[in-house]
Amino acid sequence: MCLDNSINTLTGNVQNFGLFAWLYENESANSSRRNKQAKRVKAQRGLFVGSNPPYGYLSEEGILKVKK
Repeated sequence: MCLDNSINTLTGNVQNFGLFAWLYENESANSSRRNKQAKRVKAQRGLFVGSNPPYGYLSEEGILKVKK
């Protein structure tokens, strides 16, 4: 059962299941594409893309710097 009551398998309301599955899959692919493009642009600008900087480095405003 969906929270918006669009699909309810308890009552047999499943006629739109394929449509909703396709919409969700399509939105997931679009989100992935947008995230990858955003990371690619940051990397092209020379900014650090990862979450944790490598050992011995620190990230200041997206730029990796050697720890002193």
